[in-house]
Amino acid sequence: MSSSQIPRDTFWIYQFIEKFSHFFIKIKFEETPSSINSINFDLKLKVEGFKGFIFYIYKSEIDKLKFDLINNPTNQMHKISNLNFIPKDISARVLDFFIIPFGLFNNDNQISLIFSSPDFQIKFQFLVWTPSYLFKNIKSIIKINNQYVELKPIYEGYNNFYQVENWFKANESGSIFQMINLLTEVDEFCGIDNIKNLISRTNDLVFSKSEPEDQVLNIINDLRNLKKKVIDISKEEIINTIENIINYYSDRE
Repeated sequence: MSSSQIPRDTFWIYQFIEKFSHFFIKIKFEETPSSINSINFDLKLKVEGFKGFIFYIYKSEIDKLKFDLINNPTNQMHKISNLNFIPKDISARVLDFFIIPFGLFNNDNQISLIFSSPDFQIKFQFLVWTPSYLFKNIKSIIKINNQYVELKPIYEGYNNFYQVENWFKANESGSIFQMINLLTEVDEFCGIDNIKNLISRTNDLVFSKSEPEDQVLNIINDLRNLKKKVIDISKEEIINTIENIINYYSDRE
């Protein structure tokens, strides 16, 4: 679908992210002076038990998208600062904010969301969506109507901790490029420079080749030493040496 066909005053983004598992956060900005039109806010996002990429997207103005990609290699707290939202009128201080994970959730996972604003009180609903398809045969797919499911915090307070169940599967890491391709269809809202920047950053994250850690180098050196001695030692000694290497490095952080 081309950008000219996007319904600007409806739930416009659904048609683009329907096939991605994602989180939908409906944010309400309350108890604020009516003279303030531009809303500045921050998000602290902590994701535990998840390894992969976190993509967020929202409509900051009626004709402008904001988005970014976050790398979450381990359990981390991400502070996303200086987010901005300009509602079309004073009565419409409600923002649809989407988080699309690419990677893998462990069974034991936690998600913490903290929204803050200098001028507004923020309330939000945290909903989850997973695409549902019935495969009748290889050439035919019957799509089942699906609905958002609201998650309730497992701990409610200043930090709202949520947990996703096994039925929610994050998207495959490689499908982040499908997300970028979809954004190119709405580049009228995104800006081509923003798309290029996202592609460049994504390539760096997905295809970067980092140097092996010291521990990996040590393992390689130990295996090389074993290779040199393999002719002069027995099969039992080889097995014992390999087991010692495995046990030694398995017990280290």
